Amino acid sequence: MCTTSVTQEGDIFQAKGTHTHAADPLMRKKVELKRNLKTEAVVDVFAASRRLVDDHMKVFEATDFNLPKAQTLTRILNRARATHR
Repeated sequence: MCTTSVTQEGDIFQAKGTHTHAADPLMRKKVELKRNLKTEAVVDVFAASRRLVDDHMKVFEATDFNLPKAQTLTRILNRARATHR
């Protein structure tokens, strides 16, 4: 079990503890994927969520693992744009 935690005060981040696992090399791509999907979903409210997800999932390669499921991303998009319809 990893006991590392991060605290934030304003724009200052402090890490406490040590990691007991390897870093996820795809984390940056996953975060950027969700951010880009939400941004585009709000801009084009009536576009099909699944099409947006499929278009943006192309940044990953066939060898990448532990990816977010398309169904989960579709649900995230629908929730993000629910107030904009």
